[in-house]
Amino acid sequence: MVKSKSIIYLQTNQTKLLKSLLCFLSYAGMGSVFTLLGSCLLDYQILVGEKFTIVAYLVQERAIGYVFGSLLAGTVINYFNKIFTLSLTNLVIGISIIISPWLSSFILLSFATVIGGIALGFLEIYCNVYIAHLWGGQSTNYLQALHMFFDLGALTAPLISGPFLLPMDPEDYNNAQEQSKLTNTTTEYTKDDLLIQYPHLIFGIFLIIISIVFAILWFSETDQQLDDHQEQSTETKDELDSWKRYLAIGLTALIINFEFGGQNLVSSLGPAFAVKSDLHMNKQDAAMLVTVYWSVCTIYRLFLIPMAIYWNEKKLIMFNVLIMITGASVMVSGADSNLTLAWISFSLLSMGFAPCFAFSFGLVQKYFSISSRLASLIFLAGTLGESIHPWIVANYLESSSSFYTIYFASIAYINSILCTVLVILIVSTFKRSQNYEPI
Repeated sequence: MVKSKSIIYLQTNQTKLLKSLLCFLSYAGMGSVFTLLGSCLLDYQILVGEKFTIVAYLVQERAIGYVFGSLLAGTVINYFNKIFTLSLTNLVIGISIIISPWLSSFILLSFATVIGGIALGFLEIYCNVYIAHLWGGQSTNYLQALHMFFDLGALTAPLISGPFLLPMDPEDYNNAQEQSKLTNTTTEYTKDDLLIQYPHLIFGIFLIIISIVFAILWFSETDQQLDDHQEQSTETKDELDSWKRYLAIGLTALIINFEFGGQNLVSSLGPAFAVKSDLHMNKQDAAMLVTVYWSVCTIYRLFLIPMAIYWNEKKLIMFNVLIMITGASVMVSGADSNLTLAWISFSLLSMGFAPCFAFSFGLVQKYFSISSRLASLIFLAGTLGESIHPWIVANYLESSSSFYTIYFASIAYINSILCTVLVILIVSTFKRSQNYEPI
């Protein structure tokens, strides 16, 4: 009986499932691109022949392009076909990744990085909005799966790129450069020794293949533009929205802001914190801390997807709020100096942060529909969180390593409060039987 229902479900939704799978794979590619740059920074330093502090600006340049692309995507999302845009953004990211290891000019490399960042911003907004658009009130598990694929991509890139990286630390390379200037000799490595073009080629081809499949779908469909137009026209009918509905949307936007920001604190500053704090981890163990964080996140999402079938979003949100509060409490109790507390707190916060946004967005969607324009603004809040929170912490990390744990725990506490308020608002205000117009 269960098999029969599954077959019927697959047959009924095969096109939507194919589109969702392509979004999942795009998001996995996005996760790999995010970690690929950090893994290859030293090799980029050798490629362009600049100091490591200069090459590190590539991370900020990509972040600028990423935020700009997200803002632009939120503005134009109702004016361009979603499948066509997803095809184009995958293509642009794939090409930028493939050509980057061949650009020995820092200016050209920066330009390719910014263009890739803009395309990543588009991909962020369009993947999330398109999944929400496809599945509506059933989007919870599909958004959860989408972000699980990002985790998988973030884990895969270091594993694939690792064997192709030259075995030298940034400090060693800087010392070698200074020594070469004094002795008029060459450094140990040159750009001819680099092998990073191979992992870049692997991920670039992967994204281009996804782009081609999206393009085939776009050419074969005739109803997508009609769907987008109908959705756009329904947005103007909304004259009866209460302020509580907008409050629910605002709470959801803040939840994604803190969730994405907290997770990017681990990706971008986690290793630096582990090395500079009283933990005094070596670089390998610091990198392992990040790997464990994303591994726990991925595995936990695998358990949450079937759990969402038997538990509703409200119960799952409150369950993860308890995990988040526990993790934050462990972190502020001494995770900046105690290795055991550090491992426990990072693992618990990985579990706590991972599903909250998907469950919150899915919960809201079950009570009233959210238009693509407003959904893009919600995801834009997440994009801003990925940039703002690490920027704040980076300014104080050098002078006070404990600031990292205090800030990380604080946004976990705030996110717990936001999730709780959202659940209370939904339960006390809205009824699923009410047929609200999309906003």
